[in-house]
Amino acid sequence: MNLFRYYEILGLPLQASMDEIKLAYRSLARTSHPDRFVDPEDKRIAEEKIKLINEAYEHFKAHPPRTNGVSPGRPTSDTPQASPRPPSSPWPQRTAPRPPPASDSAQAGRSQPGNTQASNTQASNAQTSNAQASAKSSSAQSSSKSSSKPSSAQPAKPKSTGFRRPRSQPPGADPFRGRPFGPNTSDSPSDRSQPPEPPSNRSHAAAASPSRPATAPPAEPRPRYVHPQSGAEPVARSGGPKPFNRPSPVRSEGSVQWRCLETWSSFEAGVNAIALSQDSRTLFSATKDHYFQRWGLPSGRLLDQVRSQQGPVLALAIHPNQHILATGSREGIIQLWHLPKIRPLNDLIGHDRTIRGLAFSGDKATLVSGGADGLVCLWSLNSGRIIQRWAPGEGAIWSLALSRDGKTLVTGIVDEPIQVWQGQTGKHLLTLDNSSLVDPQLQISPDSALLAAGGSDGRIHLWSFRDGSFQRRFLGLQGPVKTIAFSPNGQLIAGGGEDASIRLWNLHTGELVAVLTGHEQTVTGLLFQSNGAQLISASNDKTLRFWGVA
Repeated sequence: MNLFRYYEILGLPLQASMDEIKLAYRSLARTSHPDRFVDPEDKRIAEEKIKLINEAYEHFKAHPPRTNGVSPGRPTSDTPQASPRPPSSPWPQRTAPRPPPASDSAQAGRSQPGNTQASNTQASNAQTSNAQASAKSSSAQSSSKSSSKPSSAQPAKPKSTGFRRPRSQPPGADPFRGRPFGPNTSDSPSDRSQPPEPPSNRSHAAAASPSRPATAPPAEPRPRYVHPQSGAEPVARSGGPKPFNRPSPVRSEGSVQWRCLETWSSFEAGVNAIALSQDSRTLFSATKDHYFQRWGLPSGRLLDQVRSQQGPVLALAIHPNQHILATGSREGIIQLWHLPKIRPLNDLIGHDRTIRGLAFSGDKATLVSGGADGLVCLWSLNSGRIIQRWAPGEGAIWSLALSRDGKTLVTGIVDEPIQVWQGQTGKHLLTLDNSSLVDPQLQISPDSALLAAGGSDGRIHLWSFRDGSFQRRFLGLQGPVKTIAFSPNGQLIAGGGEDASIRLWNLHTGELVAVLTGHEQTVTGLLFQSNGAQLISASNDKTLRFWGVA
């Protein structure tokens, strides 16, 4: 397809940078997703459109525009501004040098075409003055040649090298290989997007010297991350660069003060999902660049990482025995992996659309999945086959939640009431009144007594499983809710969404406890550690943050 067509599909000018291309792609993919449409004809049109959008974005990922952080056509202090291009040419063109301005005599002659005699007189005077000037210059040249004193040439000033931004990695390269990775690594894409500051210890004399170009100071030695499979000892955390911990403004309403304890910023892409083992010693994360990682806590050491061959991973689930990991991809394929080291076990094929939710049942022998195709599947872990499959409604399943005991299953469908099912048999138990939400996000409390559901209106609604009654509503998020988490002691509920903030409420009184800010993009995941001491958040801004009580 023509390159102009790709820019036209994304609605961008030819001078758009890669960051602008990513923003346009995310916006179009969200608004044009086929799951948002009910009419078959609208779905067909949306599917064709999303294919073109993905094709355009994949092209720019493989061939990113070489803008070096500055959009082409936007002059900087180091780049002279070129003359405007004709609108008919979409590509940057070399501007021809402008001709020297005409002499005053010629302009005067052109300005008065009627006065022929005056123009002839001026022309003759100009020729006479030119002849005199040429004679003077020739005499000056001859005198300089005859002089015995040689002329000293002025040495040309060398161009300053300055700082050069590191090149981005080629498509398909391992983003974690050959450089530090972990919570104490500040070499993140967000850091590289900022130009480095000039060193303060550079002397003014060296900078002003014309005989030596100004160069960057030697970089401090940085520890290299050693993969655990290589058999080498890991680098000590204290020897590397400081963690990427920018000040996070936090507003706490009560006496308890929450703050950001640590930030991991070494991801190459936004984080789609996170999962935590029951002992809070292993953390899994899945990013938009098709990778998912296994981390050790509290050390923050990267233990393993795998690239998914089925597209980006959007859902994660850990078996209660912590020996199986389930991942759900955008292509509708569920993969089972053996732990502790990530090794493939089996592929479960039963959905033909994006996997929206995964959960292991309480009997530890069944996996529950929900997809954008509107189906809920119960899988046998022993045989890898579907035990039962049904469609809870007419639309796509947007979220799925299973209680810890595996007895209660909840499904959320766009613009349809939330329904409650028996987790092991799929028997319908309850339909919650006035529970129709757009893009519902579901979470069940640790004691399996309450259900929290958030929608696109920024509100989180709370129901009781005992009689299906509505309990209360939590307000404050300025945008769609994307993730919800209950504290293990049942005292707090946390919510995050597209406004990039996290809010903590008292579960029993509804009082706002704290507002945690620091993320720059949508918050995609929230998890409390098993002791309730820390809250882990994931975001599209390529970071994980750890929050705790000051």
